[in-house]
Amino acid sequence: MTRVYYRDSHGAIIVYDVKRQETLSGALRWKKDLDSKLLLDNGQPIPSVLVANKCDLDNNVTEQELAQYAKQGGFSTSFKISAKTGQGVDTTLDYLIRNVLTAEKDGLYMMPMFQRDNNVRRLSAKKTRQERKSIVKNMCC
Repeated sequence: MTRVYYRDSHGAIIVYDVKRQETLSGALRWKKDLDSKLLLDNGQPIPSVLVANKCDLDNNVTEQELAQYAKQGGFSTSFKISAKTGQGVDTTLDYLIRNVLTAEKDGLYMMPMFQRDNNVRRLSAKKTRQERKSIVKNMCC
């Protein structure tokens, strides 16, 4: 993938199919590619999770093996989920969102996710720093 594909990403979920072991090596390649093109300001990889999908089916992947795969690939952590039943999906998203927000709070993104963009609209009434400065500049006395 090109660097543009990953641009402005703040977190990653990389999924493999527990019923097709070859998809794990593909997931590890995706992570390696991601890390070669996108890092936080401190040089660390962006928050990412390895997800083993189809855990509702009979599979041989243990939690320990999954954790080992995640460590080997440089993921923040790993989860077993079932896209079909929804099992583990909320936990996975909660974990990633918390890590992304922590990195944002620590100022680790080159482009803050809440930066004003012509294509992005805020849902809150909070003004950006730039908007507040322009208001002050336009005020008299």
